[in-house]
Amino acid sequence: MSKLVQPGDFCPNPECADYGKPQTAAQRTTTLSMSGLSHHTFTATKGTMFYRRQTPAPEIIKALAQLAEGNRISSVSRTTGHKEDTLLD
Repeated sequence: MSKLVQPGDFCPNPECADYGKPQTAAQRTTTLSMSGLSHHTFTATKGTMFYRRQTPAPEIIKALAQLAEGNRISSVSRTTGHKEDTLLD
């Protein structure tokens, strides 16, 4: 069985020569700019629902599992301690 592609496996910068190519574990890519070399770093969560979230991924998944089981937003809000607007976002 083959490994599934994960966020951060490919360079997300369209201006990079390595755009769309597999990245190293360091998640760092180097691009050539007009003034010489410039370094850009990217997070592994870019392009996912976890991008720019302060809540840990396992906690988000747990809340989503409760919603998938048919629990109401108000119940999930009460059990997780997050506001309903945050859960809806």
